[in-house]
Amino acid sequence: MHTQLLAAQTEGAATGNPMLNIAIFGAFIVVTLYIVTRAGKTTSESADFYTGGASFSGTQNGLAIAGDYLSAASFLGIVGSIALNGYDGFLYSIGFFVAWLVALLLVATGKASVLEDAGDPMRSPTRAWGRPLVILLHQYIRVPHTDAAPVSRKGVLRRDGHRCAYCGAHATTVDHVRPRSRGGENSWENLVACCLRCNGAKADRSLEALGWRLRVEPVRPRGAQWRIRELERPAEAWRDYLRLAA
Repeated sequence: MHTQLLAAQTEGAATGNPMLNIAIFGAFIVVTLYIVTRAGKTTSESADFYTGGASFSGTQNGLAIAGDYLSAASFLGIVGSIALNGYDGFLYSIGFFVAWLVALLLVATGKASVLEDAGDPMRSPTRAWGRPLVILLHQYIRVPHTDAAPVSRKGVLRRDGHRCAYCGAHATTVDHVRPRSRGGENSWENLVACCLRCNGAKADRSLEALGWRLRVEPVRPRGAQWRIRELERPAEAWRDYLRLAA
């Protein structure tokens, strides 16, 4: 009833005022021209054309340049991800902060239903939805893919419970059981979680040379939940559904 009342109140209201939009745009142009003209009259030396009158330090300039490179690298990374994974690559790159918008779009268009929500409803003139945490697709087009879970640093740490495979201490890095310099592969069966101390002590030597033994034999993880990339700390509402996918 509340949403119907809201729709009645907004019905017939102007959705936009073209003259107001043009006036705001014109004011923006005028202000910009004023600032540029005012700045042009105060410049008399070449140093005045540098940013901030050449008053920035080397550290500040370095941070600004680093920010430019990081920004460019992120966009290039998104382009590469899309090139390798298609539209999924785009969702991988932006999903961590707008995934709920994609889920809400699926719900709003009737292609999915909300199973778990976080409250804080999103409203339209006629309907309201909770912010989706778990959705159920009404139709799923199965895309052929391999059952092999993609190997990653976070995945190895997650598989081993962040415990060093050599001493059992808390692990923050990964190590190749058979070093890469000795022909070791970058695979689940050759990667284990490792603490910094053991990683530094082992270096590129073999277990036989050190007399070390693995606490747990590394294996390739199985299950649909391992195909969710970089799932390090799943939301509490996801856990029951991830168990069903195991």
